[in-house]
Amino acid sequence: TNNSYTSFLGLTGHCMNANFDHTCVILELAMPFRGAHTAENIADVIWDSIDEFAIPKYRIHLIV
Repeated sequence: TNNSYTSFLGLTGHCMNANFDHTCVILELAMPFRGAHTAENIADVIWDSIDEFAIPKYRIHLIV
């Protein structure tokens, strides 16, 4: 097995303003991802990024 590959994770935010105009924002792009690709590790990276941008958790409706 070749372990020389580097994995990356990107995070995109989609939101609507008061007029229901859709906006798409790239929050993280090509963020190196280390460790096993388990749901727990991926969730930790996503939540760390959300905390870094100070996005209130009540504003998040779906993570895919």
